[in-house]
Amino acid sequence: MPQVASRTTEQQHSSTTCPDCKGDVTQFGRERYCKACGLIVDIYRVDHGPEWRSFDADTRERVGAPRTQARHDRGLSTKIGRGVDARGNSLSGNKQRRLARQRRLHSQSQTRSKRERNQIAGNSEIKRIAGHLELGDGLVEQACSLFESAQSDDLLVGRSIEAGVAAAIFITCRMNDCPRQAETIVEPARCSVEDLWNMTGVLKQELSLPVPIQEPADFVPEITAALEKQVPAKMRLEAEQLATEVHESGTLQGKPSAIGAGCLYTVGRREDHPQLTQRGIADAANV
Repeated sequence: MPQVASRTTEQQHSSTTCPDCKGDVTQFGRERYCKACGLIVDIYRVDHGPEWRSFDADTRERVGAPRTQARHDRGLSTKIGRGVDARGNSLSGNKQRRLARQRRLHSQSQTRSKRERNQIAGNSEIKRIAGHLELGDGLVEQACSLFESAQSDDLLVGRSIEAGVAAAIFITCRMNDCPRQAETIVEPARCSVEDLWNMTGVLKQELSLPVPIQEPADFVPEITAALEKQVPAKMRLEAEQLATEVHESGTLQGKPSAIGAGCLYTVGRREDHPQLTQRGIADAANV
């Protein structure tokens, strides 16, 4: 690993030789380093490049944060800060009250219809539930996009936003091969399991979503993560393999999470694996 020199900036810029081995210093990107020993002599932390990503007058765009589906306006709106200014200094009481009024007016101007207000509420709920379930940003983006599609097709008319949010997360997880049980999602979503299944069926039928069938092996990682006792990776892989064999053989029919829990318990009874209780696995699998 190259080491960073602790010299002053003026000395680093004025010298073309390495301060340690007296070798030649070359420029690569925003770094100046020695070709002989690899010592990083200087790092340019300020990007002096152009503000525009494209100089074409018709297609040029300003540099900024990437657009995101997790916000109703794709993240193009401006946020008004709180408490401190750009330099980190505390604001006076009058200025804080003025900024509070500006934030309120800015928030009111962002939404022009009830549909946009529902979209904001739905995106906030998706982020909250995703944080509870420890889902990644990619899944959050897809769930927000699915919720927006459902709202654009008027599939949420007469149904609660909570049920639509729960169904969007449920379907997104299944389509990305990381299914979550309905009971796990409805707990933070504050809706019933019946509402979740009803909304899921509506989204699958009306939007023609290619939702894969849940297999028992897909639930084994979620069950092992919910257990209090740590499960070795070898034991988890053996349980997934057994669940796959059982599913392909067709000898058992029932709830996929229950079959996955049974396979995990069966593998845990072997001598070289930690013993797991039936009650502990059943509680982790919600069966």
